Amino acid sequence: MKLFGKQAGGKQNYVECGLPDDYPDHLRQCRDENIRPIPTWRRPGSTQLEVVQSINTLERWSGLRPEQEN
Repeated sequence: MKLFGKQAGGKQNYVECGLPDDYPDHLRQCRDENIRPIPTWRRPGSTQLEVVQSINTLERWSGLRPEQEN
């Protein structure tokens, strides 16, 4: 979770789907949740986002920053 910095990254619920030998329990969770593209972003009550997203997109999607009017 280097993308968010050490402090904020530690607050994220993170599951590693790309290293099955190192995280076998995570791999099972990824399969159970049918997560294929990496990364996949999920939050309750929202559609999921797949693949790399910009910080601005994640911020708006998370509800931390409202959509800007044009």
